[in-house]
Amino acid sequence: MKKRQFLLAILIIGFIFIIISGAIIWKKNNSSNFFSFQNNQNGLPHEKPGTCKILAQVNCDKAEISTWQIEGQEIEVIGLKLPKGATVFSAFNGQVTTGEYSKDSPFKGFFVALMNTSKPFQTTVIYIGDLNFDDVSSKDKTVGDTIASIGGENHTNLNNYNLIIMATKPASDSKSITPDSSFYRELFVNL
Repeated sequence: MKKRQFLLAILIIGFIFIIISGAIIWKKNNSSNFFSFQNNQNGLPHEKPGTCKILAQVNCDKAEISTWQIEGQEIEVIGLKLPKGATVFSAFNGQVTTGEYSKDSPFKGFFVALMNTSKPFQTTVIYIGDLNFDDVSSKDKTVGDTIASIGGENHTNLNNYNLIIMATKPASDSKSITPDSSFYRELFVNL
Protein backbone atom coordinates (compact mmCIF):
# COMPACT_ATOMS: atom_id res chain seq x y z
CA MET A 1 0.00 0.00 0.00
CA LYS A 2 2.80 2.44 0.90
CA LYS A 3 4.59 1.53 -2.31
CA ARG A 4 1.46 2.38 -4.33
CA GLN A 5 1.05 5.76 -2.53
CA PHE A 6 4.73 6.50 -3.10
CA LEU A 7 4.43 5.73 -6.84
CA LEU A 8 1.26 7.83 -7.08
CA ALA A 9 3.02 10.77 -5.36
CA ILE A 10 6.01 10.44 -7.74
CA LEU A 11 3.62 10.30 -10.70
CA ILE A 12 1.77 13.44 -9.55
CA ILE A 13 5.02 15.33 -8.92
CA GLY A 14 6.31 14.25 -12.34
CA PHE A 15 3.09 15.36 -14.01
CA ILE A 16 3.28 18.79 -12.30
CA PHE A 17 6.95 19.10 -13.32
CA ILE A 18 6.06 18.37 -16.97
CA ILE A 19 3.27 20.96 -16.96
CA ILE A 20 5.48 23.65 -15.41
CA SER A 21 8.38 22.85 -17.75
CA GLY A 22 6.07 22.96 -20.75
CA ALA A 23 4.64 26.29 -19.63
CA ILE A 24 8.12 27.78 -19.21
CA ILE A 25 9.17 26.61 -22.66
CA TRP A 26 5.88 27.87 -24.14
CA LYS A 27 6.35 31.25 -22.42
CA LYS A 28 9.83 31.63 -23.94
CA ASN A 29 8.36 31.08 -27.42
CA ASN A 30 5.23 33.24 -27.02
CA SER A 31 4.72 36.84 -25.97
CA SER A 32 1.53 36.28 -23.98
CA ASN A 33 1.52 35.11 -20.40
CA PHE A 34 0.47 31.48 -19.91
CA PHE A 35 -0.30 31.66 -16.22
CA SER A 36 -1.87 35.07 -15.64
CA PHE A 37 -4.38 36.06 -18.29
CA GLN A 38 -5.64 39.27 -16.76
CA ASN A 39 -8.79 40.99 -17.90
CA ASN A 40 -9.79 44.64 -17.89
CA GLN A 41 -12.97 45.95 -16.25
CA ASN A 42 -15.06 44.81 -19.24
CA GLY A 43 -13.78 41.23 -19.08
CA LEU A 44 -11.59 41.69 -22.16
CA PRO A 45 -7.83 41.02 -22.18
CA HIS A 46 -5.64 43.97 -21.22
CA GLU A 47 -4.45 45.68 -24.35
CA LYS A 48 -1.24 47.50 -25.10
CA PRO A 49 -0.62 50.20 -27.69
CA GLY A 50 0.02 49.10 -31.25
CA THR A 51 1.96 50.88 -33.97
CA CYS A 52 -0.60 53.71 -34.00
CA LYS A 53 0.24 54.41 -30.31
CA ILE A 54 -3.35 55.14 -29.24
CA LEU A 55 -5.08 51.78 -29.87
CA ALA A 56 -4.28 48.08 -29.65
CA GLN A 57 -2.70 46.78 -32.87
CA VAL A 58 -5.88 44.92 -33.84
CA ASN A 59 -7.69 48.29 -34.04
CA CYS A 60 -5.00 50.44 -35.70
CA ASP A 61 -6.12 49.55 -39.25
CA LYS A 62 -9.74 50.56 -38.56
CA ALA A 63 -9.00 54.29 -38.78
CA GLU A 64 -10.67 56.28 -41.54
CA ILE A 65 -10.18 59.92 -42.44
CA SER A 66 -13.44 61.82 -42.54
CA THR A 67 -14.46 65.45 -42.64
CA TRP A 68 -16.81 67.14 -40.26
CA GLN A 69 -18.60 70.44 -40.73
CA ILE A 70 -18.23 72.45 -37.54
CA GLU A 71 -19.46 76.05 -37.46
CA GLY A 72 -19.08 76.34 -41.23
CA GLN A 73 -15.54 74.99 -41.25
CA GLU A 74 -14.66 71.60 -42.71
CA ILE A 75 -12.38 69.76 -40.29
CA GLU A 76 -10.50 66.55 -41.00
CA VAL A 77 -10.90 63.94 -38.25
CA ILE A 78 -10.20 60.25 -37.71
CA GLY A 79 -13.25 58.04 -37.29
CA LEU A 80 -13.30 54.53 -35.86
CA LYS A 81 -15.89 51.84 -35.19
CA LEU A 82 -14.41 49.92 -32.28
CA PRO A 83 -15.66 47.05 -30.12
CA LYS A 84 -17.00 47.73 -26.65
CA GLY A 85 -14.15 47.69 -24.13
CA ALA A 86 -11.41 48.63 -26.63
CA THR A 87 -8.74 50.65 -24.83
CA VAL A 88 -7.74 54.15 -25.89
CA PHE A 89 -4.19 55.20 -24.98
CA SER A 90 -2.39 58.49 -24.54
CA ALA A 91 -0.66 59.63 -27.75
CA PHE A 92 1.95 61.66 -25.89
CA ASN A 93 2.86 62.98 -22.44
CA GLY A 94 0.19 65.37 -21.32
CA GLN A 95 -2.72 66.29 -19.12
CA VAL A 96 -6.29 65.12 -19.64
CA THR A 97 -9.59 66.87 -19.18
CA THR A 98 -12.77 64.82 -19.39
CA GLY A 99 -16.42 65.71 -19.80
CA GLU A 100 -19.79 64.99 -21.35
CA TYR A 101 -21.33 66.90 -24.25
CA SER A 102 -24.68 68.59 -23.68
CA LYS A 103 -27.77 67.50 -25.62
CA ASP A 104 -27.64 70.58 -27.86
CA SER A 105 -24.00 70.00 -28.85
CA PRO A 106 -23.18 68.73 -32.34
CA PHE A 107 -21.14 66.01 -30.62
CA LYS A 108 -22.63 62.99 -28.86
CA GLY A 109 -21.22 61.27 -25.81
CA PHE A 110 -18.10 62.12 -23.90
CA PHE A 111 -14.70 63.66 -24.56
CA VAL A 112 -11.17 63.33 -23.31
CA ALA A 113 -8.85 66.19 -24.25
CA LEU A 114 -5.13 65.46 -24.06
CA MET A 115 -2.92 68.54 -23.95
CA ASN A 116 0.79 68.24 -24.53
CA THR A 117 2.49 69.46 -21.34
CA SER A 118 6.06 69.12 -22.58
CA LYS A 119 5.29 71.30 -25.63
CA PRO A 120 2.30 73.42 -24.53
CA PHE A 121 1.83 75.17 -27.87
CA GLN A 122 1.77 71.98 -29.89
CA THR A 123 -0.87 69.41 -30.79
CA THR A 124 -3.89 68.78 -28.57
CA VAL A 125 -5.84 65.57 -29.19
CA ILE A 126 -9.54 65.33 -28.43
CA TYR A 127 -11.08 61.87 -28.24
CA ILE A 128 -14.86 62.09 -28.76
CA GLY A 129 -17.59 59.45 -28.56
CA ASP A 130 -18.78 56.47 -26.59
CA LEU A 131 -16.10 56.64 -23.92
CA ASN A 132 -15.67 55.35 -20.39
CA PHE A 133 -12.99 57.08 -18.41
CA ASP A 134 -13.57 55.67 -14.95
CA ASP A 135 -9.97 54.48 -14.83
CA VAL A 136 -8.53 57.96 -15.37
CA SER A 137 -7.07 58.07 -11.90
CA SER A 138 -4.49 60.70 -12.76
CA LYS A 139 -4.79 63.78 -14.92
CA ASP A 140 -1.11 63.43 -15.89
CA LYS A 141 -0.54 60.84 -18.61
CA THR A 142 2.52 59.49 -20.36
CA VAL A 143 2.68 57.86 -23.78
CA GLY A 144 0.81 54.55 -23.67
CA ASP A 145 -1.20 55.19 -20.50
CA THR A 146 -4.87 54.21 -20.66
CA ILE A 147 -7.08 57.29 -20.91
CA ALA A 148 -10.45 55.72 -21.80
CA SER A 149 -12.22 52.66 -23.15
CA ILE A 150 -15.10 52.29 -25.58
CA GLY A 151 -18.43 52.14 -23.73
CA GLY A 152 -21.69 50.50 -24.60
CA GLU A 153 -24.01 53.51 -24.67
CA ASN A 154 -24.11 53.69 -28.50
CA HIS A 155 -22.98 57.33 -28.64
CA THR A 156 -22.01 57.72 -32.29
CA ASN A 157 -20.94 60.68 -34.37
CA LEU A 158 -20.51 61.38 -38.07
CA ASN A 159 -20.70 58.04 -39.97
CA ASN A 160 -21.70 56.00 -36.90
CA TYR A 161 -18.20 56.17 -35.46
CA ASN A 162 -18.04 55.46 -31.74
CA LEU A 163 -14.64 57.18 -31.54
CA ILE A 164 -13.64 60.40 -33.27
CA ILE A 165 -10.09 61.68 -32.91
CA MET A 166 -9.57 65.36 -33.58
CA ALA A 167 -6.07 66.84 -33.42
CA THR A 168 -5.57 70.59 -33.30
CA LYS A 169 -2.59 72.92 -33.10
CA PRO A 170 -2.16 76.67 -32.81
CA ALA A 171 -2.69 78.51 -36.10
CA SER A 172 0.07 80.67 -37.53
CA ASP A 173 -1.64 83.78 -36.12
CA SER A 174 -1.32 82.20 -32.62
CA LYS A 175 -4.83 83.44 -31.83
CA SER A 176 -6.80 80.45 -33.08
CA ILE A 177 -6.44 76.74 -33.59
CA THR A 178 -6.28 74.69 -36.76
CA PRO A 179 -6.62 70.95 -37.45
CA ASP A 180 -3.35 69.02 -37.33
CA SER A 181 -3.78 66.51 -40.18
CA SER A 182 -0.08 65.62 -40.19
CA PHE A 183 -0.50 64.20 -36.68
CA TYR A 184 -3.05 61.67 -38.01
CA ARG A 185 -0.54 60.37 -40.52
CA GLU A 186 2.12 60.04 -37.82
CA LEU A 187 -0.21 57.75 -35.87
CA PHE A 188 -1.92 55.91 -38.71
CA VAL A 189 0.69 55.30 -41.41
CA ASN A 190 -1.80 53.45 -43.65
CA LEU A 191 -4.05 56.51 -44.17
